[in-house]
Parts: sequence; structure tokens; C-alpha cells
Amino acid sequence: LPVPAVNLSTIAEYYHKRLFDNPKAFEYLKQRGLRNIQIFSRFQIGFADGSLLEKVGKEQKKELIKQGIITEKGREHFINCITFPILDEMDTVVGMYGRSINPKAKVKHLYLKGKRKSVFNRKASKVYDEMILTESIIDCLSLVELGFENVQSIYGTGGFTDEHLTILKDDRVKTVILAFDADEAGAEASLKLKKKLITEGFQVKVISPPSQGGDGQRLEGVKDWNEYLVSGGNAGPVKSIIEKTEPFKPEEEKGFKVE
Repeated sequence: LPVPAVNLSTIAEYYHKRLFDNPKAFEYLKQRGLRNIQIFSRFQIGFADGSLLEKVGKEQKKELIKQGIITEKGREHFINCITFPILDEMDTVVGMYGRSINPKAKVKHLYLKGKRKSVFNRKASKVYDEMILTESIIDCLSLVELGFENVQSIYGTGGFTDEHLTILKDDRVKTVILAFDADEAGAEASLKLKKKLITEGFQVKVISPPSQGGDGQRLEGVKDWNEYLVSGGNAGPVKSIIEKTEPFKPEEEKGFKVE
């Protein structure tokens, strides 16, 4: 009999099933403010508990080594990580991000080897002409948890790829909202990417997490969207900031202003 094929989609499905059998993984997501089970299912969030090696045969293992799911040393690449599949527009898994739940792990953020492909929450830009970009997938999901659907993530401060740009253009997005971390690295990345996007013809807004929650409570030391969510922030102040923020427009950057 032929060996059943293994690919990133089948691995993502396996990890997703394992999530529901691992209380520690659930507790980690809860601590990060991600509690909506529907979001777990919708984005196929999973957990690599180390059991995959017991489930695959010799030929399957060779294929998974090629894909980077298993390392050359025979170890599961995403072991002890919450996994977040990255899909293309055909809903095929083409990449994966892992976030270690081990606080002592030396490397907490893992991707598959090779070129980054597609964008997390790929189909959102096909629906909305105003898109929010975050630094990380967990920040992206934090905004989804708050009720924002028009959000995608890049691969860290320097992780805006040519494919990201192509997707925004092909999907006819008009305004890009840069929602990076409220720190020096986030500010520098926002400035650099803002200039690039304006040159490409987009309107650009730059925002940071609000310093107040929806109940007026002061939120101290909030640097990113996950911290905002965990601190008790809600959608109201975020919507207000987006609405009040004036966009940078291509003609203004070129020295032309039309009134």
C-alpha cells in the first residue's frame, strides 16, 4: 500500500487536534488573553507536544525533514510550541510559526526554514480596503479577539516581504494602518515602512496601543497589542484612535497638497 502523504496542511491539522489534549497549552493561550475557542478552530491553532514522531513512518519522516517539521537530527522542530499555520489564498498551509510555552526556552519564536510565504490571515485583505498590520501573529490575534477582522501580521519589525506588498496591491487595499510595538524598534520600523508604502501609492496611518482601556482605566507600560488585550483593553479606544488618526498620503509626501 502507498504511504499516506504528509504535508504542512496535515501536520497543522494534527497539531490542532493535539491542542485540545494539552491543558498547559490552553493555559498559555488564556494567559495571553486568547480565550475564544472559535478563533482557535478558525486559525487552526495547535500544539506540538512531541508525539508526532510516534505517528509517522520512515518515508514520511524523510518528507517532514525536507519541510523542516522534523530537524536533521530527528527532533520535532516546534516541540513545546503553540503552532500557527500560515495559509495562502487557496487555504493551503504554506508556512508555520511556533511560540514556545517554555519560559526558559532560549529560542521562543520559530519559523520553518526557507523563505517566508504568504501572510497570516491571508483572506482579510481581499475583503477590506483598510488593513491593520502588526509585528507578530499573537498581536494580530489579539486584535481579532477584540473584534477587528481587517488585520494581518508581518514577520517582525524587518519582516515586511515583497509578497506582503504584492498581496496588498493585488487585493486593492487603499489604506494601511501600521500598528507596531510602542518601542524604539517599532517606531523605526513604522517610519521606514510608512515611507515605502506611501511611495507605492498607499495611504498610511501609524498607531500605537491606547494608554487607556474602554472603561477609562489607565493602562501602564502597554507596549503591544497583546499586552493591551491582557491588561483589559477593549475595542472602543482602538477604533477611536484609528478614526482620529490622519493618514499620510502619497501626494503630501511628494510635496503636492491639493485643497
